Amino acid sequence: MLLPPRVGRAQAAVTLAPNARIRFALPPGTQTVVANVLGQRGDSLWVRPAHVADTVAFALPNLVRLDVSRGSENHMLAFAVVGFICGSLDGRGDLPGDGHLIFGAVGAAVGVVAGWVTRRERWAQVWPSP
Repeated sequence: MLLPPRVGRAQAAVTLAPNARIRFALPPGTQTVVANVLGQRGDSLWVRPAHVADTVAFALPNLVRLDVSRGSENHMLAFAVVGFICGSLDGRGDLPGDGHLIFGAVGAAVGVVAGWVTRRERWAQVWPSP
C-alpha cells in the first residue's frame, strides 16, 4: 500500500475499419509492417500483411506504434514543370525560343511519368497518440 500505483500511458480507444491500410510495429526492435485490416473485436486486431497470404492477430495494447494510411500523393505537376524547363534549355542554360518548345514538351511528358511513378504514401499516427 505504500507503493505508488503503476502509471501507464493512456490508452485511447482505437477503432479501425475493415480494409483500412495500416503500418504497425510490435515490441521494440521489430520492423514496421504494412497490412490491411480484416477485423477488430475489442482490443484484438486481425490483419493481412502486404504481399503475404497469412492472417496475423494481436492485441492493440502490445503495439509500439500504429499509423493509418491517408492515401498517396504524387508530384506530377512539379516534375512536369522541371521537365519542361530542362527540355527547353539549350546547352548554355539559356531559354532559346520557339524552336525548343518541342523538347520542353517531351521533357514535361517525361516529368509527368516520373511524378506518377514516384508516389508517396501519407501516414497518420494513431498509437501512441501524437
